[in-house]
Amino acid sequence: MTVWDRDEARELVALRYGKTQAELAYQSMNSTIDRQEYARYHYRNAKSLFETCVGKFDSPVNRLKISTGGNEDARDEFNQCIWEIGAHVTACVQSLHAMGDIFAHAIYYALGYKLKQPPPLLERKICLYAVRRELNRTPEHQNLAQELNLLASGDDFAYLGALSNHSKHRSLVRSWLWVDLTDKKLDTYTLEFQEFIYDERPYSRRLVLPFLQSEFDRQSLRIFEIGNVLNSVLKGDSSREQS
Repeated sequence: MTVWDRDEARELVALRYGKTQAELAYQSMNSTIDRQEYARYHYRNAKSLFETCVGKFDSPVNRLKISTGGNEDARDEFNQCIWEIGAHVTACVQSLHAMGDIFAHAIYYALGYKLKQPPPLLERKICLYAVRRELNRTPEHQNLAQELNLLASGDDFAYLGALSNHSKHRSLVRSWLWVDLTDKKLDTYTLEFQEFIYDERPYSRRLVLPFLQSEFDRQSLRIFEIGNVLNSVLKGDSSREQS
C-alpha cells in the first residue's frame, strides 16, 4: 500500500502556517489512521467470531436445538456470539464512516483554511463535503477536491453513510446470521445487514464482511493517495495536481 509521510506533512504545515496549525492538522491526520486501525480491529474480531459461530453451530442438529430451545446453554452461547459480532460490526461501520470527515479536518487545517478570509467554517460545519466545496473554490486545490470526490463517491460509500447515520441517530441496523432452509447448502450461514430505509431510500440486505473489507480497502488506499497529494500541494509542487 502507498505510504503517506505524515511527519513531513506536519513539518510543511509548520513552515507555512506555524506550529499551532501544524499540530491541529497532525492530530486529525493521526486520528484518521487511528480510525482506520480501529475499523481493521473490529472487522477482524467480527470475522473471527462469525467463523467460530459457523464452525460450532452450523449443522442441522445444532440449528434445531437453538431454534427450538432444546439446549438452553447452546442457545445462550449462540446469542452471545451474535451480540458480540453486532458490537464489532457496528464499531467498524462507525470508524469507517468517521474516517472521511476526520481526514477533511486534517486537510482543512493543513492548508490554512482556518486562518483565511472570509471567516472560516464553524468547527461543527467542517466535514468531507464542506471541505471539498472549499477546495473547489481555490484553483490550485481543485485536483485535491477531485481526489476527495473519489473518496466520497460510489454506491458503497452512500450505503455506508446511510447505514452509519441510521444506526447512530435512529436505530441500529442489525447484522444477523441467516440460513435459507430452502437452499441446497443447508450447512451455510450468511452474515448480512438487515434491510432498512433511510432518507426515503430503501436499502436491501447485504453481506456484511465482504462489504466492510471492500470499503476498508478502498478508503485506505484513497486516504494514503490523497495524503501524498496534500504533501505535494504543501511543498508547492503543482506538477502532480496538473497531471
